[in-house]
Amino acid sequence: MQTLFDAVRRAASSANWSRGVELVRADAVVRERADHADEIALRVVTRGGLASFLITLLPDDAEWSCDCPSPDDP
Repeated sequence: MQTLFDAVRRAASSANWSRGVELVRADAVVRERADHADEIALRVVTRGGLASFLITLLPDDAEWSCDCPSPDDP
């Protein structure tokens, strides 16, 4: 998991990383499923619960995906 964390941190802009930290601290990130150790799905709920985005983490591969509309990755 640390490898994935480090990869996301390196790929994220300072603004995106800070926003992610804010969302986690505000309890806006919830685990949707962790059926297998090789895939973890999280939901990020926006202000007022108007939308939620699915983030899929693949710790073994140090990869991730997000269905959010932002052109920035992650």
